[in-house]
Amino acid sequence: MKSTLNNFFSIMLGATFILSVVSCGYKLREIQDYSENVTLSIFFSDSSLNNNFIDLLKRSYNPSNIYLNKSADNPDLILRIIDHSINRYSAAIGSGARTKEARLEYLLVVGLKNSYMNEERVYEIKKTKNYSFDESNILALEEEEKQITNNFIIYSIKKIRLISSKNFKE
Repeated sequence: MKSTLNNFFSIMLGATFILSVVSCGYKLREIQDYSENVTLSIFFSDSSLNNNFIDLLKRSYNPSNIYLNKSADNPDLILRIIDHSINRYSAAIGSGARTKEARLEYLLVVGLKNSYMNEERVYEIKKTKNYSFDESNILALEEEEKQITNNFIIYSIKKIRLISSKNFKE
């Protein structure tokens, strides 16, 4: 009975503390994300991977403020894609020397410059994903690789938004 009463008072004390902190207006520091009204200039070479990146980027930013391979007047963010690649490797080999598991390695090297940076900085974004590989189901593998690629790109866009935010400190 005593431990139940102690648990009840602990929960009530915790709830009261949280309620008082929230009611006074305290909140965790937010990353300033200015993606809605940002003017973005992107420089890249034409490839299917870069085009996929641009398509997904347009969903995150206002597409009317995105300038492709040309400079806007006083852009908020200049993004230059230096290297962008995905490589597939065999991660595990089964009987008959057939691939059982594959690994996709994603690499994006970008140059970024915004109004908070004195000069362009180069950043490297990497991500790796292992997945089951079955030669008998090629169409499903292609769809899975496409989904993994989109996830890699979404991850890199989030990283770029973080890096280009006001509060980011290296």
